[in-house]
Amino acid sequence: MKSFSFLKNPQLYQTIFLMIILNIGILVYGIYFDYTKLALTFGSAALLDSLLYRYVVGKWRFPFSGINVGFGIAFFLRTKLLWLYPLSVFLALASKYFLRIQNKHFFNPSNFGVFLILVLFPYVAWTNPLQWSITDSEVSIVWILLIIFGFGGYIFTLVHKFLKIDLLFIVLPFLIVHFLIYFTLTQEPSLTSLLQGNNHSFLSFYTPSFWIFVFYMITDPGTIIRNRFSMAIFGGLVAVGFYILQYFINENYSLLASLFILSILLPVIRFFDEKNLYKKITAGNVIITFFFVFAFVYFLYTIERNGKPELVFDNRCAKLICDSSWMPYK
Repeated sequence: MKSFSFLKNPQLYQTIFLMIILNIGILVYGIYFDYTKLALTFGSAALLDSLLYRYVVGKWRFPFSGINVGFGIAFFLRTKLLWLYPLSVFLALASKYFLRIQNKHFFNPSNFGVFLILVLFPYVAWTNPLQWSITDSEVSIVWILLIIFGFGGYIFTLVHKFLKIDLLFIVLPFLIVHFLIYFTLTQEPSLTSLLQGNNHSFLSFYTPSFWIFVFYMITDPGTIIRNRFSMAIFGGLVAVGFYILQYFINENYSLLASLFILSILLPVIRFFDEKNLYKKITAGNVIITFFFVFAFVYFLYTIERNGKPELVFDNRCAKLICDSSWMPYK
């Protein structure tokens, strides 16, 4: 039975599920991702992960981690420059093996690699949340959502069973805060309107890309916090960070940027968790988080914006911001 111990590895099932989702996206929902880019992404991910693991740990292993990083890049990064895909893979895996505190990495590798490419090469790289051809068939998009939910839920049970991590404590606060802001502070259709069948705007906002981010990116067991209270705070702050970035800089990668910024705080959160300083976590996280958010937003206003492709959320605006005359960059 020892030879089948690999079946207890959640990464195996994550690899299988992401492979199924990506193939369905390409073959059924019109995601454009040619096979040259796929080969470059997954080939470089598998090779580099194997070599880095051998260099750091001194052993060989099957590169499940690298392949899953490749899936994250395949879902979220778009560029015509082929060499940016292996570069993104290199940045992602380098962050995992070398950006470590107390022998733990704190950036989600895929998110790290994709986000840096988007920021460093804004005119030749982009992410496209609307790549699932939602406007063609809203009914069919429900099926891929059900598949993502089903696979993601199964991964959650495996992580709970074998790693003793309850991922729902980060996902539920993230979704609750996200939906509360969506239905109260934005000019999107109300919950009543959604229940009456006006779901086009909702589906164009909460795309399969969004749910892949939820189930396979913010829930990375390698970076996750073990304390449930801290997990909930972190999940809620990622949602808040998304809306702050989305409605001030209006970029397609605001969700990735929010996770990137807040991941900087993970070593601090882990430190307080280990010291059982729970009361200090909340106040400290809020202060430091908004400092980084302010600094990041200010930095982005000092550089030229990403113009390729055109912004897809430029007609979405928070009521509190649209009606305000105090904004310095109006």
